[in-house]
Amino acid sequence: MTAVVSLFPNPERSPAAAEMVDQVSRQLALDPRVGADGSWEFCFDLPYADAHARVVEALAAIDGQWPSKLTLDYVLAV
Repeated sequence: MTAVVSLFPNPERSPAAAEMVDQVSRQLALDPRVGADGSWEFCFDLPYADAHARVVEALAAIDGQWPSKLTLDYVLAV
């Protein structure tokens, strides 16, 4: 199973969102893909719940106010 966790920048916080995604990438040791919709996508060979938890934990460790900068969404592929 592959889970894709997408992070979308909140428009007025785009520079802060980009920096946060860079920090998440380093913390998770994963390079994000740039989505066609302007999102950043992190791919995991994990069930979605585990992938989601890893991204949320990384975001919270970086900035407890992350929801003001990013919106978390996902795609699940089998």
